[in-house]
Amino acid sequence: MSVKTYAVVTGASSGIGREFAILLAHKKHNLILVARNKRALDDLQEVLKLQGTDVVVIVADLADEAQRKRCITSLVKYKIDMLFNNAGFGDFGDFVNSDWPKLNRMLQLNIVALSELAHIVGGQMQQEGHGRIVNVASTAAFFPGPKMATYYASKAYVLSFSQALAHELKPYGVSVTALCPGPTASGFQKAANLEKSNLMKDLAMPPAASVAAFAYKKMMQGAVVAIPGASNKLQVQIPRILPKSLMVKVVANIQKESK
Repeated sequence: MSVKTYAVVTGASSGIGREFAILLAHKKHNLILVARNKRALDDLQEVLKLQGTDVVVIVADLADEAQRKRCITSLVKYKIDMLFNNAGFGDFGDFVNSDWPKLNRMLQLNIVALSELAHIVGGQMQQEGHGRIVNVASTAAFFPGPKMATYYASKAYVLSFSQALAHELKPYGVSVTALCPGPTASGFQKAANLEKSNLMKDLAMPPAASVAAFAYKKMMQGAVVAIPGASNKLQVQIPRILPKSLMVKVVANIQKESK
């Protein structure tokens, strides 16, 4: 009898993570859903079970080390063939005037938790000789980001880390994809207080479901960097053209607080 395999989705209670879980269930993957919001996870579990897939819920704040360790202890009991490292958040404001505990939580979630899960699950995949990892970065990964300095820098880490990890794990049959979406209709903007930013003024955003579908397609193709949308692909070429001193001024102007 073959051992049942699972796809892990972090940040599964909303946005791109939720849509990715729905897509995976539709494609008959068994799921382990991780997020802080128990009610949202339980509701999603009930919906996805109707599609005949096994759905395990782990309620955990991955920014908290103790909760992250408990989550990992639960995860290692399962055979995991996919990891969608989606959990993360941003915050709008000048770095030195921002709340440090919140920024620290962001770094713990966007960088440390993502890396630790990739380390544990990626190690299992290496031993098994197959697996797929998607780390959610952002188009922000290609730029310095005044007014969101910590968030932009955290996503630059995710992109660089994913590219290196993809190279290391490729000989073992494990693919790693850095998903780099632009602003997406996902609830991220409200949580990050981005309504204050010029960036969001009159901006048309793609739905989270379309980004999730793109991510799945590129993951299955083994792409190392996946950027949805022609405008986003064009945007990330800007650092190749503009000197860094000018680029940071352009981003600062785009990100400044709207009047």
